[in-house]
Amino acid sequence: MSLRDFMVIESHANNDEYVLVDACVRKNDFITPVAKIPVYVLADYFSRQELTAAEANRIVDRNIQALGRIITAKHSRNETVPNHPYVILTKADLDVGGETLTDSVADMEMSWGNRSGYL
Repeated sequence: MSLRDFMVIESHANNDEYVLVDACVRKNDFITPVAKIPVYVLADYFSRQELTAAEANRIVDRNIQALGRIITAKHSRNETVPNHPYVILTKADLDVGGETLTDSVADMEMSWGNRSGYL
């Protein structure tokens, strides 16, 4: 399966240890995991003491296009986990990926409205 068949579309906090990034395989229209990004890698990259899974998820969501390019590069070098379709991103991948990432959304509280329920 060629990586040009992938499009990074979503990330979700799978647990407290990593954020799982999914992609849609266009020609078959199914979604598959393409990368795991350990929360400690993001914390280290942004020089933070720690990140919660929710904060890490917001960072990945904010940087999904740039991270998608890093993931695509790793896939093109066949650096997937043996017998699995995904790669695990490291701090070195983020450092040399040629992308500018931001953690500006990490500390934001996600809310759909105020306390009274109105937007």
